[in-house]
Amino acid sequence: MVNLKPIFFLLFCMFSIKSIAQNKFTISGYVKDNETGEAIIGARVYNDSLKIGIITNIYGFYSLTLPEGYHELTFSFVGFAPQKKGIELNKNIELNILLIEGKMLNEVTVTGEAKKHETTEISTINLSMDKVKSLPVLLGETDIIKTAQLMP
Repeated sequence: MVNLKPIFFLLFCMFSIKSIAQNKFTISGYVKDNETGEAIIGARVYNDSLKIGIITNIYGFYSLTLPEGYHELTFSFVGFAPQKKGIELNKNIELNILLIEGKMLNEVTVTGEAKKHETTEISTINLSMDKVKSLPVLLGETDIIKTAQLMP
């Protein structure tokens, strides 16, 4: 009589691992400007619930692999209004997005006043006569240049 326990155990393990593993699918496409149709380089594609995202390449292409199920993706880029798309992911999907320019802000004018300096303090060393007289003497005379070099 053949012992079937190891065979059943092996089959049970194989089927339980398959049921635990989640299927993953890829969503990919291009992000472009709605007005010009040009690819948007560096646009952000982000899934907030999974905290995962990607940036479009130099062709405006993105590709993001996510687990099976419903996902909400946010497509955004500086100067454009962000778009949110809800996607039921049960197969590989190609989704192209056209971003619309965002609300333009009013211009800002920056003004300033020039501040005039009365004196320049850069590379200035003040030596009083009392300090010069108290300096060590080298070969009989006080060397002011050598003293200036030794000053901090």
